[in-house]
Amino acid sequence: MVTTVKATKSGAVALHDSSSCEHGDSHAVLLLSLKVMITEEEGYWFAQCLEIDYATDGESLEDVTKRFEDGLQKAIDVHLKEFGNLDNLLQPAPTRVLMEFNQKFTRLYSQASLHFAESTQGRIEYYEAAA
Repeated sequence: MVTTVKATKSGAVALHDSSSCEHGDSHAVLLLSLKVMITEEEGYWFAQCLEIDYATDGESLEDVTKRFEDGLQKAIDVHLKEFGNLDNLLQPAPTRVLMEFNQKFTRLYSQASLHFAESTQGRIEYYEAAA
């Protein structure tokens, strides 16, 4: 088993355990203290992770949080399949997004997930930014 830990300047942490056997590779990923900004404009919702340049949209607050959870898990899974590690996962959002977030609020997010043939999904809490 190989364990790696990556951290950002803002305090987000990605921990990755991986192992290989005759049945294939397995990965356990733990993400801590991710910040996710959720905004609503003209009836559309948008969720942007700040430490991982990952974003999604939705038709409601419930829809965008569900899409964010599902999409982030898929993005991690694709990243692990393509690279076999998390070395490039913690890439920050664009500067303009970070500046907007710092003006509005701060919110922390943590997720733990296992990536096998079928992944388990962690629970994410979201806070809506005031317009």
